Amino acid sequence: MEVAKRLLLIMVMLVPQVLSANSDAASVPDGIMWRISGNGLERPSYVLGTVHTLHRDIIRHIPEITLYLDSVEALVLESDILKTDWQPDMEKIRASIPEEAFDFAERMGKDFSHKGKKNPYNKYLSKEQRDSLDAMMEYLMGDTSYKNLNPGITFFLLYHSFMEKRRETQEHLGYDTQAGSRSLDAELEKLFLQRNEKLRMSSEGDTLQVLGLDSVRMFQYAAENALLFPDYRMTSADMAQSIYERVTVLTKRIEQIEVEDSLYRRGKGYDILQSQSLYYDTKANDVFKVEERNRYWMSKLPAIIEEGPAFIAVGLSHVLPTQWSEGILSELMKLGYDVTPIH
Repeated sequence: MEVAKRLLLIMVMLVPQVLSANSDAASVPDGIMWRISGNGLERPSYVLGTVHTLHRDIIRHIPEITLYLDSVEALVLESDILKTDWQPDMEKIRASIPEEAFDFAERMGKDFSHKGKKNPYNKYLSKEQRDSLDAMMEYLMGDTSYKNLNPGITFFLLYHSFMEKRRETQEHLGYDTQAGSRSLDAELEKLFLQRNEKLRMSSEGDTLQVLGLDSVRMFQYAAENALLFPDYRMTSADMAQSIYERVTVLTKRIEQIEVEDSLYRRGKGYDILQSQSLYYDTKANDVFKVEERNRYWMSKLPAIIEEGPAFIAVGLSHVLPTQWSEGILSELMKLGYDVTPIH
């Protein structure tokens, strides 16, 4: 039971963070970074749409990011990435996961331990799907040993294989991957805190703050909805199909990293969302809660930018309009703020 709990929590990390574009939202200017001004603001704030599969050092190719990061008093992220005291939040997550989800994990383990025709992959996937799944698993994991594993273990191995493939792709693009795989969000927070430390040691004092819009809301969503097993009453057939779909998404995400890296450097936000539409389908919002989270964030953001200049760095799919949400830029424009593309 404890192993199942650990696997369920680990699988939250496999949640992707981007969605496909809404072509009807031409009123929001294209880009990956914007200035927010007007509507009574004394000083502008900035919004950066992030893509979490890209290497953190991509900001070295976009000097506007660090330039404007150094001009604000608050860094606003989806969550406080470098927060140290996560234990209370993790306890809330554990408490919110229904016991039925863990029982389900054990049942799935038994079902997928069968070999031959009784194995759910052989019973419920077509030959074309099985061949495709084998090829993708060979690409991601280096073998096809997944067939008789508990799905929770399969997802755990997939996460690590995905991260390794991402590292290899970033290395191919010329990035230094030896220092770890810190995300762009975490890199921004690190730079911001370094500046804050310099201010603290000077006569200017400690004036900067890092704010998390979600704190652990995303992780709580995942736990409450049991993202590893979106419906713990699902059948083995559903699980086999779910694994096939997840592996397809992860494979395509890796394949699109080079494309999205180039688009990001050129400030092509809508094209990035179009690229991401190749691997996210119409069910994605049920998992990512984009509209719900954006609505929650918008209950905070106006007060934050009115208090002082802020640098807001959240997933690009939360910033630009998608088929599930108008995006926070559109919402800010409705409130009377001016939105000007910077990059």
